[in-house]
Amino acid sequence: LPPVPVAAPVEATVIRPVFDAPRAPVAAPRRPNEIAAQAAVVADLAAWRPAPPEPVAPTDAGRLNYARALQIERALAAAEPVTKDQRVWLAGYQTSPEYRTWAAMVADFGTDFLTG
Repeated sequence: LPPVPVAAPVEATVIRPVFDAPRAPVAAPRRPNEIAAQAAVVADLAAWRPAPPEPVAPTDAGRLNYARALQIERALAAAEPVTKDQRVWLAGYQTSPEYRTWAAMVADFGTDFLTG
């Protein structure tokens, strides 16, 4: 093939947008009855605002779940009978963050606090 002539390099140019000069915001004129109507709407909205939720009291569910898991684990270790449902529940529970947290607490503080 015959050589292709090389074109002159194109110069890069930067195109910059032109914006109007910034304008200061202008407040719309209001009539006194509009201000009173707006205040009434705000007061009505405040009256309809729901009350903040009550704080949730801690439950013993986590402690009881871990105590149940310990009971099943001890039964398995002692070759005592354990139902299939208990084995399935234990296998799932042992993968949960709750189980790992309680296991770490028992490792640090013992099982005395589980009887709570």
